Amino acid sequence: MYLDEFYYGWHQMSEKEKIQRVHESAKLQSLAMSDVLARSLLEGGSMTIDGQRYCLSMFGHLHKVKKTHTETTKMIMSRLSEKLGIKIDTNEIIRDPKGHYLNMLKKMESEMIEVT
Repeated sequence: MYLDEFYYGWHQMSEKEKIQRVHESAKLQSLAMSDVLARSLLEGGSMTIDGQRYCLSMFGHLHKVKKTHTETTKMIMSRLSEKLGIKIDTNEIIRDPKGHYLNMLKKMESEMIEVT
């Protein structure tokens, strides 16, 4: 389908026609958007709806963007935090994992009680 676009002149379409293509593509996924948002997507932007990120293909078709490893890790850790009732600072773990775990070990060492 995408290669056929070369023959139908995506690069020769006017901005209005490209915006129309974006709207049609969004409707296929049951999404609605303004012309401003469609123009932003044409300029390389992305949008997030209900935690799912979307962007345009090189021919103006809207598609879902796969989550990055970091985003997936944060989501899993947040779920664990909620289920276990433990406060987990995912931003600190992602930013400085070694430092985070060293601080955890120091805290655990200071709380240790020697049993005789």
